[in-house]
Amino acid sequence: MEVVIELSSDDEQPARSRNTRKEQRAPPADGPQEVILDSDHEDCGGDIHGDGSSGSANDGRLGSTSQEKQSSIDVVDLYAASSSAVACGICAKEPPAFPFTLAVCRHRFCHECISRHVNGKLTEALGHEVGCPECSSQLTMNELHVLTNSASLGPDATRPSKKARGSAVGTLAATKRLMRELQAIERGDPNDRGFAVSLSDESDLYTWDIEFFNFEGGSPLAKDLSKVPGNKILLRAAFPRTAVNIASEFNFAFVSANKATHTRQALSTEAPF
Repeated sequence: MEVVIELSSDDEQPARSRNTRKEQRAPPADGPQEVILDSDHEDCGGDIHGDGSSGSANDGRLGSTSQEKQSSIDVVDLYAASSSAVACGICAKEPPAFPFTLAVCRHRFCHECISRHVNGKLTEALGHEVGCPECSSQLTMNELHVLTNSASLGPDATRPSKKARGSAVGTLAATKRLMRELQAIERGDPNDRGFAVSLSDESDLYTWDIEFFNFEGGSPLAKDLSKVPGNKILLRAAFPRTAVNIASEFNFAFVSANKATHTRQALSTEAPF
């Protein structure tokens, strides 16, 4: 079967309507099949195949642009939805007023809400014990400093004591500092510095009296000792004897302060730690 396609121009067929999309003539039984397409098919929407498909490259680009615009709108809508869905973890306000995002867990709160939470906790706990209201993740020291600033609180807010804020910063550092000092004592010369340990005779307690003295002038603990009478600090640690049954045995190395002997003594006892 022979197929002939003839393209006609506007000059050759002036009487042909521009709105004609496709004209198909029925072929003779054994004759050629003839399909005549109007060359000016811009008004037909690009449907030159008669099956609803587009044969125009421009139409393809327009369709792609339309899809990109719709995709962009969808992204904006999703972003808007996610933003509006983030509420304060304390008062549930959407969005939080002056939002404050915690560094570790990324939970968000109103600045006033989280400030009141932190300052309320610091009236009864140390700084390292204050956590996120939602997941209890520990707050950073910088966050504690910012949230306990007087400018962060309302006029009727209960402010934590300076002792609580100081403990939040200094507790861990002071403990590590003391451990370094004690380790230096164990390695050092007992003639220079040390501490004395005596066990008091108590019927129901293990009691240790520990005296710190004569530390090097440049050490942090020496500066602390210079502020107390006699440049000495006496610590008493008492533990119930009933707790010894579940305690583990620890060996403590101490330096004797007895000038007559200047000997290093090792004290081994059971401590309920």
